[in-house]
Amino acid sequence: MSYWRLKRWLPRLGGAYVVAGLLAAAAPGFEVFPFFCWFLFPIVPGAEPRYELVVSEHAGTAVTPPADVQTLDVVRDPMAMDLWLATQRLGVALAKDDSAAVSRERRLIEANFVCAPSRYRIDRVLFDPLARYRSGEVTHRETVQAFASTEGCRRSPWAL
Repeated sequence: MSYWRLKRWLPRLGGAYVVAGLLAAAAPGFEVFPFFCWFLFPIVPGAEPRYELVVSEHAGTAVTPPADVQTLDVVRDPMAMDLWLATQRLGVALAKDDSAAVSRERRLIEANFVCAPSRYRIDRVLFDPLARYRSGEVTHRETVQAFASTEGCRRSPWAL
């Protein structure tokens, strides 16, 4: 292909790619391979269920009122993905009544994040992410199961 032909057709191909990306917004899922939607966040999720680890006693000290571990100052990075993922896996294992997975996830959480003696529970919460970000509003909250632990870390390796 000659330089002049390339110079003529390359901008047209680029423009067609941009137009196809904008038209992809009408497609289900907002994506049509190899074109993508040009909007940064085209889909805003609706209400979605998640599990939260709510602590009422940490390292022998009562937490009043009981609070989500992400709002407490008990670990250096309360938004750490490993804690969040372990909490989600524990909630799913409780829902499936998988005792082996429950004990494995409890050991992981207690050994690394919730120091003994401790009392905590797993809550299933339903919320709209935008409403929760703005006002902290939760649509529905139910306690799945509560736990008490005398074993685990004496001081969290991620403690402040």
